[in-house]
Amino acid sequence: WRHRQAPPGGGDWGEEFLSAMSAQPVDVARLQRAAFFGVPEDRPDLRARYWRIALGYLPPDKEQWQGQVRKRRAEFHTWLSEFSRDLQRSEGEG
Repeated sequence: WRHRQAPPGGGDWGEEFLSAMSAQPVDVARLQRAAFFGVPEDRPDLRARYWRIALGYLPPDKEQWQGQVRKRRAEFHTWLSEFSRDLQRSEGEG
């Protein structure tokens, strides 16, 4: 996937993207505007991080990232355990 043409008025969209991503907290509005033109190709590691922020999986405050990831993983494991229990229960009824 290639980025779209440069933003109107010129400017380096890649630098804008990196600057917004580097801010503390992440400047989400600025990041979304810059991401419209794509994630810098020389930084593929940022693509996943961008989507986690854009979808609300990670908060803009970077200091909360580790705790948030731990919380989300615990929620996932709880959900998985409940799903497995429900699945076993429904198989036992059939």
